[in-house]
Amino acid sequence: MGVDYYFRTGSTHAICQDYALAGESGGIQYTILSDGCSGTPVAGDPGSPHTDFGSRFLVHSTRRHLKEMTEGVFPGDAIITEAHGMNRQACLSLDALYATMIATVRRVDSPYTRVFQTGDGVVASRFRNGEIHYTTVHFEGNAPHYLVYAVDPRTHDAYLRQFQQVHIVSRIYRPGTGWSEPMETVETIDPHMFHRSYIYSAEHTDLVLTMSDGAESFVKKKAANEPIPLETVLEHLFAIKNYEGVFLTRRCNRFLNDFCAKQGWHHTDDLAVTGQYLEAP
Repeated sequence: MGVDYYFRTGSTHAICQDYALAGESGGIQYTILSDGCSGTPVAGDPGSPHTDFGSRFLVHSTRRHLKEMTEGVFPGDAIITEAHGMNRQACLSLDALYATMIATVRRVDSPYTRVFQTGDGVVASRFRNGEIHYTTVHFEGNAPHYLVYAVDPRTHDAYLRQFQQVHIVSRIYRPGTGWSEPMETVETIDPHMFHRSYIYSAEHTDLVLTMSDGAESFVKKKAANEPIPLETVLEHLFAIKNYEGVFLTRRCNRFLNDFCAKQGWHHTDDLAVTGQYLEAP
C-alpha cells in the first residue's frame, strides 16, 4: 500500500504516550503520529496527564479530515474541537490533549505528498538521487506550541508569556560527501499559527519518514549514555530493502531488536515513526 507506522515505549517511560496510524481511506493514503507530553507521574497511575489517550484522540480526529489536507488546507480548529469532544467523553482533563501531531496525506492519483506538523518532531525525505533531507523543530524550554491551546486561551496566553522562540534545524546527506553542516533558523512563535507544512513530489522523492522527538533520544548505554546523533538513526531507518507489506515495521524491528540490542543502544523517550513510499511517476 505504500504506508506504514511503528511506535514503541521509551526506556524511561512506564507507558507509551506516542501513537500512530497509517492506511488508505477514500482514495487517500495517510500516516499520522502523535506524541503526548510526558507530564508528571501520579501515585498509583501509570502516568499523567493521560496524554496516551490524548495522542490517540488527536490521531483519530485528524484522520477524519484527510480530504481537506490533500487540498492544502489544515483544519486545525476542527481537529482539536473533535479531539476535545472525545476527551470530554472520556472524562479527562484538557491537559490530556497536550500532544503533537504530524500527518502525511496523498491522493493515490496524485504525485504529491503533503505533510502537516503541529509541535515538535522530525520530518525527513529521501530524494531519488540518494540524498536524505531532514528538518527538526524544537521549541524553547522543550515546550511545544500544542494545538490544544487553540481551545484554551487562558493557558495559551500564559504559554506565550513564557515561551517565544522555535528553532528549526535542517541537514542534507549527500552520497559520497556525507552530511552538510546544520542550517538553523530561530523564529518567533506565531500565536495564530499552530502548524508547519511541507510538500514532496514523487518525481524527486521516493520516501517520506516522520518521527516523534524520540528519534533524538537514542543513547549508548555501554558508554555512559552517550547520545547517538539523529543522523545515524536516520541512516538506519532509511535502510529499507523493499516496500511490500509492513515495510517500516520490519525495518524498525530489525534496527531496534537486532542492531541496537547488540550495540547497547536504546531510546529513552517514546518513539513513533511513519513512512510513506512514493512510486516513481
